[in-house]
Amino acid sequence: MKKTESALRILIAISAITEVSSVMAELPPNLVCEAGREVQILNGGFTINEYESDVMYRFSEGSLFISSPTYDEYLYGDLTEIEYLRYTAGYKSIIFQNSEFNQATSVHFDEIETRVLQLRCIET
Repeated sequence: MKKTESALRILIAISAITEVSSVMAELPPNLVCEAGREVQILNGGFTINEYESDVMYRFSEGSLFISSPTYDEYLYGDLTEIEYLRYTAGYKSIIFQNSEFNQATSVHFDEIETRVLQLRCIET
């Protein structure tokens, strides 16, 4: 009986810690981020290209929206906090440089390419 009580107490403690962690998760504030330099790696041949990007990221209420001068804004996906200042949405990982959320690096992985973008952000 004591083993059952101990196991139950451990489960309750783990549940409480998990619940507190999810409540403490902090999503980025509403931001607009402009991409700067982009590095593209074609996964098949490991071809590397580097250029200036005109992509805009908009973070709003826990979602990521993407646009550029060549296409309208669309909802890319909901953000998930992986760890402090590190988030994912779809194929993208976004890592903010500091708690001011003014700079970030976005990495996009898929079966064709890997893209790394530098982002400069302002709160909206």
